[in-house]
Amino acid sequence: MQIGLAMLENWFAPQTLAAGSSGGACANSRTSLRRGAITSVAFCASLVFCSQASAFDFVTTNCGVPIRSVVKSMANGFFTTTSNTFVNVPGSTLIVTVPAGQTQCVKVQFSAAASCAVNGPLAHCYIRPIDVGAAVLTPFVPAAAVLVSEPSIGAHSFEWATRLSAGAHTIQIQASAPNIQFAVAGWTLSVEVAK
Repeated sequence: MQIGLAMLENWFAPQTLAAGSSGGACANSRTSLRRGAITSVAFCASLVFCSQASAFDFVTTNCGVPIRSVVKSMANGFFTTTSNTFVNVPGSTLIVTVPAGQTQCVKVQFSAAASCAVNGPLAHCYIRPIDVGAAVLTPFVPAAAVLVSEPSIGAHSFEWATRLSAGAHTIQIQASAPNIQFAVAGWTLSVEVAK
């Protein structure tokens, strides 16, 4: 918790949002951010960045009852890349078929034992799921995510969700590591389809 507070203190300048001020959904939280302490009645329910709410885009994907799921793993192998552009993670492909006349919620989770040869504060290793051959290549939000930004190998995971239209969708995981080495020693790709 101390790490979280220190991070928040560095992100925000000291300020107070009073009732009636232009703080959007946070206007009535009477949140006061000060060096050394953060006090709040609600703090927007879960430490959401109140004063910066308008700077972020939030996407809600409504999913119903799960229909089916598929899990694919790579346990024996090693994948590395230093590519500035996204490249396929070998074997990390699953096909989802949505029946005619329907849309379905598709959740994609990618977990990996991975490391990123960090050479500076902005050095990160990215992953993204794409819908191969679709009109919208990256229907998932966020389009790409930092999977790891540390040199020692460890377990990391990220999940996306979106609604896909009727037809066959080939979900492929891709990786990018601008001029640094992204290493993956094993991974699991999980795709869940829901109403």
